[in-house]
Amino acid sequence: MKLRRYYYFLFSILTLYLISCNKTNQNNDARKSVVKIQKPTFQKAFIGYVDHPDTLIHLNLSRYDTLLTGSYWYKIKGDDNKVQGKIDKKGNFLLIQKDSTGKPIVEIKGIFLSNINVLRGDWIDKKTNKIIPFEFQEPADTSFRIKNTIKITQKEIIRNNGNCLIDVVYPQISGYTDEVLQNKVNYYIESNFSLNQIRDLMNDLEACKKGFKGEIKYEIRCFKGDLLSISKIKHIDKTNLSNEIIDETFGIAINFKKGKIYEFQDLFNLEDIPRLNQVIQNRINSNCNNGLTSADLRKCEIKPNDVNCFCIGRDNITFHLTQKLPRAMRGCGYVRFRFNDLKEFINPSGPIAKLIELEKIEKELMNKKNKDDKYKEKELISKISAG
Repeated sequence: MKLRRYYYFLFSILTLYLISCNKTNQNNDARKSVVKIQKPTFQKAFIGYVDHPDTLIHLNLSRYDTLLTGSYWYKIKGDDNKVQGKIDKKGNFLLIQKDSTGKPIVEIKGIFLSNINVLRGDWIDKKTNKIIPFEFQEPADTSFRIKNTIKITQKEIIRNNGNCLIDVVYPQISGYTDEVLQNKVNYYIESNFSLNQIRDLMNDLEACKKGFKGEIKYEIRCFKGDLLSISKIKHIDKTNLSNEIIDETFGIAINFKKGKIYEFQDLFNLEDIPRLNQVIQNRINSNCNNGLTSADLRKCEIKPNDVNCFCIGRDNITFHLTQKLPRAMRGCGYVRFRFNDLKEFINPSGPIAKLIELEKIEKELMNKKNKDDKYKEKELISKISAG
């Protein structure tokens, strides 16, 4: 009888143990199931010719899973031509360029070859149905286009009309062997930071009678690797005219070696952008003591293709959303996050991921140098002691 009870007790313990193990395995499986599967991504630049051998086309492409987006340019001035389409597992792709009405005007289809360093296919003009075979290549090294003496200078525009003054300062980059690329990067800076604002300020200046001061200043937030990121501060003082002071901030990030303006979706995973927007809006609302309405916060949404509302520092990113908020609360729209705070959202092929990797390499090299210096110091002390 006692033996039977013993076996019954032992059987009960074993059953409970097996149930517990099964639940543990289920929990582990559940944890594994929420682990994020990294989707294939890349950000690459290609150059090549289509139809005209004297016109070099610069094509910048970004992949996120099966989505392929980008732009191409061949003129220094003017907007880039946006393209969007799909890519499959074998590297076959189709890109479409549309006009302002949404009608396709160019179709680019082909395949990526040689470990995604070459793309070959047909360039189709949808207006004429002309088909032009092409081959674009990723430059093996961009240093041949840029000298070691590359530097940043600045331009200043000062105009006055009696008591009215405008003062605009913006950066320019120099030191390229490829002047077309250099001029394109400088055009990006001018068009996104100065031209429209200068035009508006000039109109205010001409109409000014009582007094007016408009300023645009800049700050280089990061100039490292292939990244140039700039913040812009716009200050308008109309206290003599309409008792009004306007302060706004903007930002931009440029790959100055490829001739590309980074979009929001280049920095962060496309599917995570809605959640990231929520994080940013929560911070903005917190800055305003939770006094913003839902309508106010919706205006702060950053779209995947937005380019002028963020700038990147060495270990942080600043979002410039001041102009999207009511005037009395615009200061709340200037928010900064450290990269580590947003690591779950970062696009592994984007500029932030590259910057993090560069910082890591630099720290490792610095640690190695410090260790080598300490070793040399000990060796020198030993020699002096022995001598």
